[in-house]
Amino acid sequence: MRTGLPLNEPMKHGGPVWSARFSPDGKRIATASEDNTARVWDTLGSPPLRQTYRHQRFIRSAQFSPDGRKIVTASYDKTARVWDALNGTPVTEPLPHGDEVEAACFSPDGKRVVTASADHTACVWDAQTGRKLANLKHDDRVCAAEFSPDGRRVATASGDRTARIWDASSGQPLTEPLKHGALVGAIQFSPDGERIATASDDHTARIWDVRSGRPTIALLKHDHRVLSVNFSPDGRRIVTASCDHTARVWDAQNGLPLTGPLKHVDAVESAEFSPDGKRVVTASWDHTARMWDAQSGLPLTPPMKHGETLHSARFSPDGKRIVTASDDKTARVWDAETGLPLTEPLAHRGDVWGAQFSPGGNQIVTASVDGTACVWDVAPIRARCPDWLLPLAEAISGHILDKRGLMEETKLNRAEVLNQLRQKLQTEPDDDDWVAWGRWFLAEPAARTISPFSKCTVREFIESRINEQTMESLDEAERLAAGNTGLLARISAARGKLEPASQSLALLRQAGFASIPPRATNASPNLIDLSAHYNAGLTETWHSGSRNNSLVNLPSGVQTLAGVAFDLRGLIQLRGESATESRFREQVAGIPVDRECREIHFLHATQRSVSQGTQIGHYVVHYANESEISLPIIYGQNVRDWYTKSGEPAAPAGLATAWTGSNAQSDAVGGSIRLFTWTWKNPFPNLVVRSLDFVSEKTPCAPFLVAITVE
Repeated sequence: MRTGLPLNEPMKHGGPVWSARFSPDGKRIATASEDNTARVWDTLGSPPLRQTYRHQRFIRSAQFSPDGRKIVTASYDKTARVWDALNGTPVTEPLPHGDEVEAACFSPDGKRVVTASADHTACVWDAQTGRKLANLKHDDRVCAAEFSPDGRRVATASGDRTARIWDASSGQPLTEPLKHGALVGAIQFSPDGERIATASDDHTARIWDVRSGRPTIALLKHDHRVLSVNFSPDGRRIVTASCDHTARVWDAQNGLPLTGPLKHVDAVESAEFSPDGKRVVTASWDHTARMWDAQSGLPLTPPMKHGETLHSARFSPDGKRIVTASDDKTARVWDAETGLPLTEPLAHRGDVWGAQFSPGGNQIVTASVDGTACVWDVAPIRARCPDWLLPLAEAISGHILDKRGLMEETKLNRAEVLNQLRQKLQTEPDDDDWVAWGRWFLAEPAARTISPFSKCTVREFIESRINEQTMESLDEAERLAAGNTGLLARISAARGKLEPASQSLALLRQAGFASIPPRATNASPNLIDLSAHYNAGLTETWHSGSRNNSLVNLPSGVQTLAGVAFDLRGLIQLRGESATESRFREQVAGIPVDRECREIHFLHATQRSVSQGTQIGHYVVHYANESEISLPIIYGQNVRDWYTKSGEPAAPAGLATAWTGSNAQSDAVGGSIRLFTWTWKNPFPNLVVRSLDFVSEKTPCAPFLVAITVE
């Protein structure tokens, strides 16, 4: 019953899938993708696709209303939209913002929607008419917004170093700003709605009274950014997760730590309580999830290990299982009591960004960078096995245990026993999980579905894998089609067409990036050669965005920008906080320079934006005498977002826009793209600069480097 089998063919998009969420009744799934669409799928249908919802840029999230009849989508095309979840038609006109929409969610009664945007506002909208009910203003991008449990208040978190509490009807602030020392990235109301918890890049979390806006306890301190904050189900405790390699459990009444630090060896991305509040599960960049006693802080199980960074670890509704999502291209299901795996890995062909249980706990949905979401069968198990399970095992194996506990061959008519069991199961209740499994196990092979709780037959699933036309999908189709000569012949033909293309791609990869041209023969040594470090070409969409969102119109080769000659052929993208950059490196070290220079010119930009003054990375200058200097990369001072932003302050001295252009995506949203030069004056011009490092601080804003020139 703990099968870990797919319930249906993969739910395919044309780009990475940001999120996948179940409807309240668990019968449908909403997915949001970088292919500019959200889609609703039937968890048991074949084919599963129900509706498609389109935006002009990629969609950050898609969420059902509490009654499951509507969907709200948030997009980087500067709009949110409310849709009919049953027929796919828009319920309202687009809900417009002046910049990317980070998030959108329904009120508890489903009658309103709140949106959070990079245009420095959150807005409350009528979910039926699309009328704006309130405009909630900050001084920087709004990272999160959510309704209180009773729907009367809205809380917002912003890059302006504050959270705010608003009247959801009038839009009036109910308190003074809730102040932190840096970006506030996460907020959560307590279960009773009387307090709010905030997590900040200033290394602290705080709890506030929603009526007065005053902190109810002292600062909850970490040694690095706090990434998440969650109340226990009873609201008496709080758990925080931090880049300081720990999670912490605190008393929400007095702010005292209730346990020692819950230690990992890298950043802890998430931490949450079990449904009964007795345990905490953490997910870390150290490739493990861990289970802790929420009272003592002691580990309850061995580490639950993956091969790469984890993005989440979530309990099942009954608290008996954990599902984890990782960059090792799998999700995994674990026993919450023992920490042992309950299924085979739930495998994708790319990083898995999220995984969650259905409301009933018998299914899991995963979302992946490979452009698919998948539903998996993980039906719960009753404590007591049915009385027909032992006769079934004996009939299948042909053996029984004698009185001494030894195996001996059965004398029963095995075929007759199996027929009797089939008849018995037809009279049992349909909603019994064991009965569903037994009927599936005893079904005729030609009619058997791919798992006990799916309507997709094995043949239909094999057909979908053949049509996917990848080596991985054909391998799985061949394994499932064993003995079916007709299907095996089709698989063989598909392989014959695919292998030449795969070989050509391999040759291109051996030769380097196909989209990166060779360095010009006339390129001066002062134009630093980044060939060994490029991880994307100028003509490819290398980041979170649509397929046509690249630097395709940037002139290539040796070009002069802002009075400086640069070698323009590719770029180096560093990893940020988001799962979308997890495939990139945190740093690129040892970029060779090997010359004296008075100035170093960096041509660079960022993905997305953060608060002015936030350090998002640094360059390190290594001299031949083994000394070094670190050059902070500060957003707003020496770099900015590659997409133009409304309401930006004037550029400071030293930051110049070197190139402004467009691509198909910026044209579609009426914007433009740009690159910046930042010139650093070397205080030791007579010392040889041996090399440079390019390092990310893993903030929400990831820097990328196009070229370096020294003079």
